[in-house]
Amino acid sequence: MIFSMIGIIQTGFGASIIEASAFQNDRPMNRDHQEARFDHRDHDRDEFRQREYDRKVREENDRYEQEIQRHRFETRQDWRERRSHEKHRHEQILKRLAREKDQQGPFHRR
Repeated sequence: MIFSMIGIIQTGFGASIIEASAFQNDRPMNRDHQEARFDHRDHDRDEFRQREYDRKVREENDRYEQEIQRHRFETRQDWRERRSHEKHRHEQILKRLAREKDQQGPFHRR
């Protein structure tokens, strides 16, 4: 009976030590840490894409603002015509940028 009791106590200590070992705890923590790292990288990639889109839109807006200014020796009719063409071009470029952004969509892990 004493030997049985000693065996049970040793088994209990062994199970406790195995559960508390770093080998058992590292695997789930590493998986969680790795997933968090992937999520962070996805967020960074999305942020980069948004910043690039914003930069391109700003550049296009600046270009458009300069192009619709009336040139010095330009007639009013020529200016209106050029302004109309530039407005159409500007709208097309903004639509293209929006389509490109939508096509990229959010980054998905494969």
